[in-house]
Amino acid sequence: MDLKYHLSKISIPKGLALIFYISLSLILTKALHTRFISIPTPKNKVIIFNNLMNSIETNIYNDDFQKVCVDSEKIVVLIENDINSLKDSEPNYAWNEINELMKAIPTQLCKS
Repeated sequence: MDLKYHLSKISIPKGLALIFYISLSLILTKALHTRFISIPTPKNKVIIFNNLMNSIETNIYNDDFQKVCVDSEKIVVLIENDINSLKDSEPNYAWNEINELMKAIPTQLCKS
């Protein structure tokens, strides 16, 4: 007896099959979304900002001012592109002042 024969003997109610299909589709969609498509959310952008600030602190301590400049420029782009969502996610940060400070770093520390 082959697999097709055994599968034909299984009786699944249509409603249960539909629920199974929808559940499987949702699970796979969520898995693929999380695995392959990383859409930055406002909360993730604050995390990215915090990681860049930590990197700046470490690089200042290590006298690696070129990396400080790169990270400060990334922060400027992040803030200018997403200031509203950043303000919504973290209203206690002074985003405009941070942006101005990050703009000043390259002019004072970096060699063009």
